[in-house]
Amino acid sequence: MNRLVHSELLKLRTTRLWWGLLLGVLLTSVALGILTASIAGLNQDGDDTGAVLVDDPALIRSAYTSGLGFAYLFTLSLGIIVMAGEYRHQTMSATVLAVPVRIKIVLAKLFALVGAGAGYGLAMIAASTAAAALVFTIRDLPLWRSDGRIVQAMALAVLATALWALIGLGVGTLIRNQVVALLVAIGIGWIVEPLIGFALQQLDVGEVAKFLPTAATNAVVDPARQQGVDLTLLPWWGGALVLLAYGLGSAAIGAVLTLRRDIT
Repeated sequence: MNRLVHSELLKLRTTRLWWGLLLGVLLTSVALGILTASIAGLNQDGDDTGAVLVDDPALIRSAYTSGLGFAYLFTLSLGIIVMAGEYRHQTMSATVLAVPVRIKIVLAKLFALVGAGAGYGLAMIAASTAAAALVFTIRDLPLWRSDGRIVQAMALAVLATALWALIGLGVGTLIRNQVVALLVAIGIGWIVEPLIGFALQQLDVGEVAKFLPTAATNAVVDPARQQGVDLTLLPWWGGALVLLAYGLGSAAIGAVLTLRRDIT
C-alpha cells in the first residue's frame, strides 16, 4: 500500500497540476487575508474602531482562516482531476492492470488526496495568517487572543480542506468527464449550495441548511455572520463530523463504483 500511495503522490508531483492549484490557493488566501483584516473592526460608517476586534476574537480567527473560502474549491478540483483524469487520459486501464485489486487503487488515491489536501490547507493557513498579520500590524491591532480558539480553528480549516478533496474523489468517480465534473461540482459547491442554504435559512428551516457541506465547512472554523445575517450553524465539532461524513461517503461511493464499473 505504501508503494501505491507513493505512486499516486508521484503522479501529482510530476505534473503541473499540483503547483498550479497550490498557486491558486496561495494567491486567493493572501487576497482574502488582506481583505478580511482590512475591514475587521470597521463600523457601518467605515470608521476604524479597533475595539471591536479586541472584544471579538472571532474576527482574528476569521482573518487567519479566511483562505478557506476558496481553498476548499481547489482541493475539490484536485480530487476530481485525480480520479476523472484517469479516464480522460485513458490511464485507468494501465493502473488496473498493474494493480488488479481495485480497492487498493481507491485507498491509495484516498490517502494521497488526504495528504495533498492537508498540505494545501497548511499553505492556505500560512498565506492567510501572514497576510492578515501584516495588515493588523500596519493598523496597530492585536495579532492574537489566547482565549480565541485560533489554533483550533486553523487545525480544523486544514482538516476541512483535506476532506473536500475526498468529496472531489467521489464526484470524479460519478462523472467521468473531467470538464463536466469540475463545472458541476464547483458550480454547486460555490454557488448553488450556498444559495440553497441561504434560502432555507430565510424559510426558517435552518436546521436542514446547517447540514449542507458549505455550512459545515463554515461551522468548523467559526459560526460567523455573513453579510449581516445570522446563520444557524452547527458547533465546530458537529461541522467537522458532518464534513467527515461527506468526505468518507464520497470516498465510499468512489470505491463501490470503481469496483463494479467496466474500465474500458
